[in-house]
Amino acid sequence: MSLFPAYSEHTVIKTESQDHEWLANSSYPSTSSSVKQENEVQPVKSSAHEDATDKKTKRKRKKERIEILNKYRMTLQDNVENFKKKKTTPKTKSLSYNCQLLKDTVVFEQNEKYCISKNGNDPIVIKKTIPKRVRPKYKKLMYPGLFPIITKKVKLKKDSRYFRIDSNISHEVGTFENEIEASKKIEDFNKKLGDNPCDIDLWIQFVNFQDEFYKYQHIQYKSDAERDRAAGRHKLNILDRAVQLNPANKELQALWLKIGTNVLPSEEVSKRINEILEEYGGTMVLWLGLMTTTQYSLARCTVSSVSHLFEKLLMNFQNEKSDIYVRDRNVLEILFHYGRFLDNCGQWETLWTIIKVNLQFNTKIVLNFNNDVDGKVKILEDEIMKEEKRAVWQLWSQLERIREGLHFLPSTTSVDYPQRCVLPENVVNFTWHFHPDLHFQLVVSSLVQMKIPLLPTSHTIQKLLVPDALPWIYDSPEYLFSSLLSSPAVQLQSQYLKPLTHLSRGPQYLRRLHGQKEFLDLISFTFEACFKGLQGKQKTAIGGWWLRFERWIHLLNELKLASLPEDRKSAKKFFKDFLALDENRENLLYYTEYCLLQFNQGNIDASIKSLKTLIMARPPVLEIKETDERSPLAAVYKCLCEVLVAGNQKQEAVNLLINLGNGAILDTPVTIHGLLSAEKKYKEVILQLLEEFNSDIDYPMEDYMMPDFVTEWTSCYLWLIALTKTPIILRNTFNEIFSVLDSKNILKTEQIRECLWETILAITWTFERNNLLYVKDILQRSYSSFPQNLKILNYMAANSLEDSKLWLNIRKIFLSPPSTSSCIYLICVALDRYQRDKDNYRNRMRNILHDLALGEGKLSSIIHCLRLRYLFENEDVSLEKAQLQALESCPWCKNIYTESILLLPAKLMQLTDVLIEKELKIHITPDEIQEMRD
Repeated sequence: MSLFPAYSEHTVIKTESQDHEWLANSSYPSTSSSVKQENEVQPVKSSAHEDATDKKTKRKRKKERIEILNKYRMTLQDNVENFKKKKTTPKTKSLSYNCQLLKDTVVFEQNEKYCISKNGNDPIVIKKTIPKRVRPKYKKLMYPGLFPIITKKVKLKKDSRYFRIDSNISHEVGTFENEIEASKKIEDFNKKLGDNPCDIDLWIQFVNFQDEFYKYQHIQYKSDAERDRAAGRHKLNILDRAVQLNPANKELQALWLKIGTNVLPSEEVSKRINEILEEYGGTMVLWLGLMTTTQYSLARCTVSSVSHLFEKLLMNFQNEKSDIYVRDRNVLEILFHYGRFLDNCGQWETLWTIIKVNLQFNTKIVLNFNNDVDGKVKILEDEIMKEEKRAVWQLWSQLERIREGLHFLPSTTSVDYPQRCVLPENVVNFTWHFHPDLHFQLVVSSLVQMKIPLLPTSHTIQKLLVPDALPWIYDSPEYLFSSLLSSPAVQLQSQYLKPLTHLSRGPQYLRRLHGQKEFLDLISFTFEACFKGLQGKQKTAIGGWWLRFERWIHLLNELKLASLPEDRKSAKKFFKDFLALDENRENLLYYTEYCLLQFNQGNIDASIKSLKTLIMARPPVLEIKETDERSPLAAVYKCLCEVLVAGNQKQEAVNLLINLGNGAILDTPVTIHGLLSAEKKYKEVILQLLEEFNSDIDYPMEDYMMPDFVTEWTSCYLWLIALTKTPIILRNTFNEIFSVLDSKNILKTEQIRECLWETILAITWTFERNNLLYVKDILQRSYSSFPQNLKILNYMAANSLEDSKLWLNIRKIFLSPPSTSSCIYLICVALDRYQRDKDNYRNRMRNILHDLALGEGKLSSIIHCLRLRYLFENEDVSLEKAQLQALESCPWCKNIYTESILLLPAKLMQLTDVLIEKELKIHITPDEIQEMRD
């Protein structure tokens, strides 16, 4: 047999079935019945008869062809409509859909025969299928004669919303001319700095110019990250020289720390800071930077290592022979930072011992507070262990919370809990003999370290208390809630701050947990001891702070941001007992706080009556010459005005302010001439008082905590203008006042400006609430001037809670300039909007929490805990990664460890081991729980 059929010796016999078997394919529809098969025998006909037959056949075929085409067009139109309906069908379903449609439309008849069309006249097979378009789309080629290809239709794809468009980004590459120009600028900088090395702004410009210079060095470095690191090291070399030539400048040292911590490892940063301090000295910024390089490092941070650095700082100041007042003020600032560090670590026994020893060593204040809670703790623990079996992490969480809330005072007699004992060598190096002028500031600092907010909280007082404050020292809900104690004329929203309540750590007084009553008793005892141990204006300031604290905590209870114990819910009794003392009966400041308490409880008429009684019992303000007497009276006038505005008694408020300006009694009738004369008198007094300010006077801290006559008098004048004039006149008035205050560059005028901004915000919120652009401008101006003022942040948050506000604008105003407090308020606003619209704010919440936790809010345990809770509630897979980032950012914050154990119980043993390794306060271990259970 041959390999090729052409040379085969055997002939292949074709059968009839073989000629037509290949036509039996179901893919082709049936042909017309008129088509003849080849095997049929045709009779022989003549040519004439054949022509006539052909004409009839052609006509018949043409008619059949037209019928078939019409039928096909109708079928085609139906299929196109069906295809349009199924246009959005997924690709995975298109094949099955087409097969089903083809099965429904094409019908095969039995015994249908097929043939090959050998001429162009036969109506051949018409395949019923789904057409994709009426005509094909041809690709236009560069050479039209070659290979015309039919291509598929290209769908236009829209750019995704959150993706970057590279075409809009300019990729500029530095040229040789740019590099030469940059080199000339560097030579110019070197020449100017050589002539004037004390020009701080020029040093900062030179440092910032390195970013532009290294942009042209792209050839020398493999990546942008390598180039940025080289630029950072060059900046540090420049700043080393700048700090050496200007060792007393804080701005250069702060910039050195900011760049150094991003470029160098913590060990090398500590080494270089030590070299600078030993050779050239430095300010408090460098000393605190030396401490934070260890505190912020997860590998190096332990309580003993950080405490050793604080001791080293204090020993250095002890050997320093400079101004005693300045030295003691720096020591007080260091002790404040150390106290806040101990509170974050849970070392409250050591913190209380340092506070107690320093107050008794420098003042007449004696703090002998006895609190025997061992029996109570034992009973509570037995009750928990007797309950049904629980997981170890649940038992640990409950027992740790009980001991943390009750065991906050040291004890030398507690046998069961030896960790409560504080050794003398742990506190002896933190005991200091302060300058007498700093004793009151020591008292204030000690109270603030006990989680008591400084009321009223202001940017100026915080700067006076801690000039170089680190961003995490006020990272506690108690300090943030002080913003709610605002003007009585406005009622701002407060429920957006509710997530912060659950983040209070023990010992605490916001939630009704074990130890709340005992901690409140300790606070009251400390206030009373400080009140009795001070004299004069200092005593009055502490008494007003105490009453304000009681009013504030009861306000939180009414707003459901705190839950007080049953024996603390009666604030009136406490106020009446306090005012019943002989030394307090004539104090206007104390009675004003009592009237505001009545207003907060809803007794507006009683509050107005009490305030009017105080005013009528005194002569007019302008007749009083002593500042200590007329300042509290002016504060009473302002308080009564705001209460009247809140009660919609604006005409009575106008009459009150006119009589105040004219020096008349309260019930004197007013006229239009009286209004004009009052405005003139207000202006004269304000200008006269501002001219009397002396920049050489160093005002004591108690003056900042007491009412100021200039502030109260000017606030009353602004309220009068707001009630009787237009907003444009009001704006011109306070701009004129601010221009005069700006010329007086002293801290006291800064406090006046801050208080006036608070008054302007209250006026704007009352009368111009719907003027959105005006409100936005006032908020931006006030916040840019005083970014640490919590009342301003509260106004910004209340303004941002409305749905009409754009999220981008909200984020921009809170982060310009950014601070830890503003980041926390921004997250609270975002959480409130998220609860109302979860679909639109889910990704925004995740992004803002991620950005702030790794950016401006990196050192805030509150921000990290809020992020962990949000990820846990949404079952986000990045929860464990966020927990590790939180520990790396704040390894000294015990609150992060306890929160992580609640959300990730499987990490109980691992996290408790880290707590023990870092020497943070842990009252019970899982092994001890297992022993108690056995």
